[in-house]
Amino acid sequence: MRHEFFHLTVAVMTRARYRKRQVSFLGIEEHRGWAIKQYLILGAGRRREEGEFLLAHHSRTLLAALPRAGSTDAPDLTNGSHAILIVHAGERANWYLLVWWVNGDTLRQKMFRGAREDATTLEDITDRGLIGRVWELAILEFERRAWIKIMMPDKGAPDPQRYLTTALTGMV
Repeated sequence: MRHEFFHLTVAVMTRARYRKRQVSFLGIEEHRGWAIKQYLILGAGRRREEGEFLLAHHSRTLLAALPRAGSTDAPDLTNGSHAILIVHAGERANWYLLVWWVNGDTLRQKMFRGAREDATTLEDITDRGLIGRVWELAILEFERRAWIKIMMPDKGAPDPQRYLTTALTGMV
């Protein structure tokens, strides 16, 4: 039996190095039956005021992307009432990630992008198949662990209020 080995060339993007970014929890927004945990990530050179402006300016449009709480918008997917909105004032662009719990153990998402130089721009890029940037994923990992511990406990009942007040802050 003859074995042939193929050489695989992998292109590696090296234009950026990982630098930690500040994450702030901005509180909980109530919207059409949803409780939305809101986060802000600041890239190098970005100020909190910029991120807060982005949230204030786009909040209505972003939250309109949520389906009706408790509705079934796909077979076997019942929307819950808890969501997470991440506004990321990045170094080169603004990123917005909206995720919500369905069926008690699954996340759905929409992702948006805006130009850094024009804070009023907002483009839905969900159909591009992106999941999130490494900084948003740190928040989602934290939220996943909190959800399992608080909303899917081995013993006792889920505690939605505790989940909503459990938040990540600091450098990621």
